[in-house]
Amino acid sequence: MKRLILIIISTFYVLSLKAQKSNPAPSIPTTDEYFGIKIVDKYRNLEDLENSSTKSWMKVQTDYTNSIFNQISKRKFYLEKRLEFDTRQGYSVSNLKITDNDKYFYLKKNGNEKAAKLYYREGFSGKEELLYDPANFKNNEPNHEFIINYISPDLIGNKIAIAMAEKGKELADVIIIDVKSKHTYPEVITNTMPANIGGIKWLEDNSGFFYTYFPINDPKSQDFYKNTQTILYKIGTNPQKLIDVFSAKNNPELKIDEKKSPIILEPV
Repeated sequence: MKRLILIIISTFYVLSLKAQKSNPAPSIPTTDEYFGIKIVDKYRNLEDLENSSTKSWMKVQTDYTNSIFNQISKRKFYLEKRLEFDTRQGYSVSNLKITDNDKYFYLKKNGNEKAAKLYYREGFSGKEELLYDPANFKNNEPNHEFIINYISPDLIGNKIAIAMAEKGKELADVIIIDVKSKHTYPEVITNTMPANIGGIKWLEDNSGFFYTYFPINDPKSQDFYKNTQTILYKIGTNPQKLIDVFSAKNNPELKIDEKKSPIILEPV
């Protein structure tokens, strides 16, 4: 069996090398300079998914990959077995956050569920309570499927910020829930991605938090990652009225590069 697995892996490795040699990725080198050191990115052009050469390369790679997968005998059988094994799985837990006063927040996904839900308990041995199901977010709008990809409870676990990411999109929406009442505040923060950049940093009095805001909400734009801002949000206020506290625009004396994302590590 070990020998058979080794042969299969070796075969796919050789085929992968063949694919890369016959259809190399198009390269247009880009040079950035950081602190006097020049860094060359040979494949920055592949980030533009609307570029015709990138699209062509991805299509050829996809077609080649599918042609190899289609050669696997009993492929349907193996796929069905994998799905069967997935349903046998009890559950998985991720994104565990524990406050200083011993409140536990985490995402939990059962084997037969598509997306993880947010749970909460008082202490390790406390009773588990369902706090939020992502299926309830914008459930009055058709053709949406969201997952929770980031959670951040306040310092004493009375409120929690939840990032809701729609599949296939980079930016997330952030909602806030009162833990005791399970009330979801009506305000929704947009144009952010705390799971990747900046996170969410609560104020010491838990009245609000800092997060990173993206002025451009089109990921296809070349300016998408430029001129991000650290925003102070106060619970219950209008999230559209931005309080910019740290950015190239707000702090011109710091001469912040438009491509850099200024963030606050810890509130003071």
